[in-house]
Amino acid sequence: MSVSAILFLVFVFLKPLYFFPSGGLGAGDAVLIAAFVSTLIRRFIKKQHGYLYKEDYFFYVFLVCVFLVNGWNYILSPHNDFVRNTAYWIYGCILLWTLREVAGEKNFLLYLNRILKLILVVQLVVYILGAGRIYYEYWDANRYMGTFNNPNQMAYVLFLTILLIYCYDSDRHSRSFWLFYIIDGFLILLTKSTGIFLGWMLLAVGIGCIWIYRQYKAGRISGRFLCCIGGTFAAALIIGLWMIWPEQGFTIQEEEYNILTRIQEKLALLSQGGIEKLIIDRGGEKILYYPKYLVYGAGEGFFERFPLAVVWKSEIHSTLFSIWFSYGIIPLILMLLWLYQNVKDAPVYYWPVYAALLAESMTVINYRQPFFWMILAYAGMKAGRRNHGEGS
Repeated sequence: MSVSAILFLVFVFLKPLYFFPSGGLGAGDAVLIAAFVSTLIRRFIKKQHGYLYKEDYFFYVFLVCVFLVNGWNYILSPHNDFVRNTAYWIYGCILLWTLREVAGEKNFLLYLNRILKLILVVQLVVYILGAGRIYYEYWDANRYMGTFNNPNQMAYVLFLTILLIYCYDSDRHSRSFWLFYIIDGFLILLTKSTGIFLGWMLLAVGIGCIWIYRQYKAGRISGRFLCCIGGTFAAALIIGLWMIWPEQGFTIQEEEYNILTRIQEKLALLSQGGIEKLIIDRGGEKILYYPKYLVYGAGEGFFERFPLAVVWKSEIHSTLFSIWFSYGIIPLILMLLWLYQNVKDAPVYYWPVYAALLAESMTVINYRQPFFWMILAYAGMKAGRRNHGEGS
């Protein structure tokens, strides 16, 4: 295995270990840069040409749009946010390029899978030893965040981790996946992150649906039994919502702080304020008052520019709508085209991964996390390896 591939694996292991404040260059990020530079040097020595990957052409054009939109808004309102957020996208591009360079090496995906499982084991050991960090809300409630700097950060990194593990294990029908799935869910529960927990549950639901459908196609269960399963699930969902639906005037500060009451908090926002209140809670107030930026983009950062958005002077907590509002409709289409090109050949058993990721992405910004890009590129890389007759 090349030095670049080894460095990339070290980067993956170090990424969840936050030794410094978030937002800057971490230990894992420094190793990724080293892997990138190492790959460039190797290419230069071997006099290899064609540095750009055709699978990422739409992404490269999107990156040009990011430079243009953020650059123009920096000229209008000089602020470091535009520079920093542009750097995040460059980081994503570096990650994608380096991953494509090393992913074809023999046993790389095998070792990547083992590193990801090791990450979950390390986080579990940190919790058992009582060495994890605690986040305190302003009313003194707390949430667990392990080796991370934020509980939501921990939750969605672990969620992305289990999605990557599933992609590899499902190719090999590995039964050990469910052990790590349970460990992952337990750790996510500790963070009390509702959106991530929803995504984690949807993964299992999706896997279950595919298994049931396969049993139906194989003739092991009848269509009548299939309808019975669907009806039972729908009834259980309705009864479950009825049982946990919050009373009028529900406030989480007066309740026991756990994952259930946080779900009730979101339901209360929806029932008492409608979809608009839920959008505002996720920082989407700017979309309601400044819809013109959905056409040509507002730039990413310096949200104090929007005086009508009085609730949250911060980013929109949704991957899709953050990209759309920040960069406009054309860059959004470019990103969607890049996404389609990468996942169009994904096998059916990958669908639960992308369904869960889509659901989770609607309430969280996760395009700054490297595992997010690894998941999106994974299906395309596997398809390419199958077409070339390559193994793991």
